[in-house]
Amino acid sequence: MKYELQDERRKLDIDNRKLDVEKEFMYLSQGKREEMDKLNQDANALNKKREEEKLIWESQKIELSHKNKLLSRKLGDLEERISELMKANEELTTENSKLSVQIDEMRSVYRQQLMKFMTGQAAKDGKFGENVQIINDFCCYSWRTTKNRI
Repeated sequence: MKYELQDERRKLDIDNRKLDVEKEFMYLSQGKREEMDKLNQDANALNKKREEEKLIWESQKIELSHKNKLLSRKLGDLEERISELMKANEELTTENSKLSVQIDEMRSVYRQQLMKFMTGQAAKDGKFGENVQIINDFCCYSWRTTKNRI
């Protein structure tokens, strides 16, 4: 009986040790599980933050793409407007040159007619020198105004 009691006591000690080992294992596994849960929560929070940042970047990308398209269209319109204005400017410059040539021709014709008239008048009156001075003054004046316009 004594041996039986000792045997029972040993069995109880062994069972107690097994229970202690199991408790320790449960405690350690609970700690590991909590660490893993915390790591998972941190990873999930980081993933959520990254997804939010990705959404923000995507929205900014779309907004910038839209602005880029609008500005490209506006640039195209402005380039087209510049080319139209350049054509109009060339046409106006050509027209201006034509009109300047026409005015110069008209002045030349007028000068010739004035010269004929003044020489005819001078021959009648005998004041040839005064008329030549008037013609020279007119010629110099018209030359100066043409030079200033150019």
